[in-house]
Amino acid sequence: MSRGINENLWRAVWVVFCAALVTSFPTISDDPEVAEATFRYLTSYGYMNPPASEEGDIATITDVESAIRRVQYFANLPETGTVDAATLEVMKGPRCGVPDPVGRSVNGTVLGGRLRRYAHTGGKWNKRDLTYRILNSPPELSYSQVVETIREAFKLWSDITPLSFYEVTGANYADIYLRFAPYNHGDQFPFDGPGGTLAHAYPPLSGFGDLDGDVHFDDSETFTIGTYDGVNLLQVAAHEIGHSLGLSHSSVQGALMQPFFPGYDPNFKLHYDDILGIQTIYGSGGPQPGPNPDPTYRPVPDPTEVPVTVPKPDRDTCNKAFTTMTLIRGEIFGFRGARYWRIAREGQLISSPEGDKNKYFWVGLPPRIDAGYERWHDQKTLFFKGNQHWLFDGITLQDGYPRLISDLSRDLPVDIDAAMTWKEYSKTYFFKGDMVWRFDEATQTVDPNWPYRIKDIFPGVPSNLGSAFRGRDGNGYFIRGRKYWRYNDTARAVDPGFPRYFGSDFLNCNLEAIMEDEAREAAEQPNGAVGMKGVTGALTVVGLAVAWLMSL
Repeated sequence: MSRGINENLWRAVWVVFCAALVTSFPTISDDPEVAEATFRYLTSYGYMNPPASEEGDIATITDVESAIRRVQYFANLPETGTVDAATLEVMKGPRCGVPDPVGRSVNGTVLGGRLRRYAHTGGKWNKRDLTYRILNSPPELSYSQVVETIREAFKLWSDITPLSFYEVTGANYADIYLRFAPYNHGDQFPFDGPGGTLAHAYPPLSGFGDLDGDVHFDDSETFTIGTYDGVNLLQVAAHEIGHSLGLSHSSVQGALMQPFFPGYDPNFKLHYDDILGIQTIYGSGGPQPGPNPDPTYRPVPDPTEVPVTVPKPDRDTCNKAFTTMTLIRGEIFGFRGARYWRIAREGQLISSPEGDKNKYFWVGLPPRIDAGYERWHDQKTLFFKGNQHWLFDGITLQDGYPRLISDLSRDLPVDIDAAMTWKEYSKTYFFKGDMVWRFDEATQTVDPNWPYRIKDIFPGVPSNLGSAFRGRDGNGYFIRGRKYWRYNDTARAVDPGFPRYFGSDFLNCNLEAIMEDEAREAAEQPNGAVGMKGVTGALTVVGLAVAWLMSL
């Protein structure tokens, strides 16, 4: 029987199969080809369980629409829940074979991770020196070409982490094996021929035993190097190695760890989101100034998994104020001196307790910056110091910067205390002393009649701020010294119970130690009378705090 007849017969069977399973997989299109492509995609990449499987529940139209919206989320398409032309094009396009992070299990593991920007599959290598072995090459490339390309792909990750990769040959054991194979190739995830799935990889602790870390390329594809023809091997290999190291898929446009192959990019490099993701697991790389390695990050705790120990900063870190706090890509970054700290959410510090060095991440950013914020319309980050400002795209300083603040607007002050953006209104607020300026991002001008007094615009917020940022919850967070005020924009007031201690709530610091240091500093005032007054005031604060703790 010819291949064409086989394909037509299979298609007819598939349509009948879909119709027979209408109770478990609702009809979402009158076009059998669209229905076929949609069902195959949703079940192949982890969005829904296959119909009539042991795990399969009765699917409703709401389930299918929700799954389609998640596809559209990863593709940065309007999340309509219906299969339009753009969504169908994405589903028929080339991509990685690793399931997308939607929380479903594969073989008892979450091979695709959890749904977030960059995602961690939950596994990581417990050593820094890893070996790899290339088992073969595709017919269109020589073995030496593959070796050089794979080496370059590993180097992209070793350049930004403490990891080192070493190639082994012959019968020597390796941590990561890479091979090219078509269709059924010995694991549970056969390839589909030209187009569609290009490759897949297994993360550490994947639940698949000896396959941990291994990378398989679909040998039915035409892999190429340095050309727009075929499938670029470097980009696919670098993506799959990201999985081998523990990263899942990202929804950020332009990130290497997006599930879709974008085509050959002659200027290809790791995206800001990829760097944040891998350094969350293994820490930062770069030149080490001494014999001790740079401090490493810890994985972000997942609330659905067994709790892990969150690192606590030392007493010095807990009791010094940050000069800048800002929300970047959904994470809180705190800057002080020549270091920065990253906070996933309240109480979850994911950088070293001692902070990490600016020069290994924000290359070109000076120490002791005054303020910063992420611009909502293009996700570029602005930092301010003195009379200058710096513009970063991800972690890359843009050409021509730093520039004068007056180049941004002649009406803005210099030596800014804090900055906070309110994207719903296309506005950014700049704070200095007891005044606040409102800057319109659309027109790049300060609004008429501004500045105003802070107390008139943000009632209950103090002047002479140290820093400020807009939280993911929509509230404004204003920091001065050790304390912070949470401002509710809906109520136009500071929330009851504030100010509170920033180190205790956000850095997992010891509250009693913070108050002890505050009392000691008050007692060390140079004037004796002032010192005694400081002690009395500090003891009062301690008493109130103890009473508050006992009331919890």
